[in-house]
Amino acid sequence: MFSEAIDSIQYVSRDNLDLCLGALHAIKKSFESDASTRDAFRREGGFTSLVSKIVGLKGAFEEPQRYIHNKNANIEAIHDKIVLVLQNVFSVLTKSLHQHEINKHCFIKDVGYEAVENVIILTDALSHKHITEPLFGILFYFASENEAMLDLFITATPNSVGSNDVPLISETDIIYFIELKLNESIVFIASLEIMPLILRLQDIVSVNVQLSQTILYTLFSLSQGSRGKQIKLNKFELILPLLERLFIYEQTQRMQMSNNKEIFDEYHKKPDKYGVSSSELCYIFKKLYANKGDDSPKYILDLILHEISSSRWRGFIQFNSHNG
Repeated sequence: MFSEAIDSIQYVSRDNLDLCLGALHAIKKSFESDASTRDAFRREGGFTSLVSKIVGLKGAFEEPQRYIHNKNANIEAIHDKIVLVLQNVFSVLTKSLHQHEINKHCFIKDVGYEAVENVIILTDALSHKHITEPLFGILFYFASENEAMLDLFITATPNSVGSNDVPLISETDIIYFIELKLNESIVFIASLEIMPLILRLQDIVSVNVQLSQTILYTLFSLSQGSRGKQIKLNKFELILPLLERLFIYEQTQRMQMSNNKEIFDEYHKKPDKYGVSSSELCYIFKKLYANKGDDSPKYILDLILHEISSSRWRGFIQFNSHNG
């Protein structure tokens, strides 16, 4: 019965969303009733089946009509059901990896997060604003193993924007909302490995300024949980792309941020607490030289001074020895 549920995920008609959802629910129930089924899931090729299911959603948001099997269905309902399939795929994956080192190792070895990233892009979900918001909620749910994250971006980023694409929610309100949500639900990072994927996908949707900012703020907030996790972020080479985004944001949003300077500084200096490797340090000093004609050097010098002076440990800049 368990093998049949796994097979049905991969081989069921890609247009039959209800049958797929039924199979995913059956697997989750098996995990809850018998923890050993997570080993069987791995041996039966469950990870490959999950990725294949996402592949089967290729073009789903562009051609939702193929999922309409009765006259009462509508496009919005179909989109919601496709998102629900994605949510349940990641829910099964989350439960199969939870505190299971063998499964985590096999998933990274046999599938890997780059493959997951590629199939997400393949679905074209990132081209639809009302889909990207729940999608990033799903990804942060996987990262945190906390269902409170599922609706975070739907609530924090309204579908409509004001004239000239000015967000209706202020930067200050977004930050306070995220902090409140994370504190209420006691959210922390459980799977650091997916963070590079989230950051790369965030770059793809950067034209959606409000969603993009919310993703970054959420990532920053979650990263403050423990010193160990902050240092591990360097292992996944997250700090340099974070710094690049912050400098771009600082330059393009200087006028808009003037009313929120304290909050801006609080969030945009946090990455230095992770430790700065030689590549990030080189980037900072290159920006110092490249921007000597405006007031950016003062901001960059403040960043360096903050790194050296604000740590609870002795003042330091962390160099990665393996980089030479």
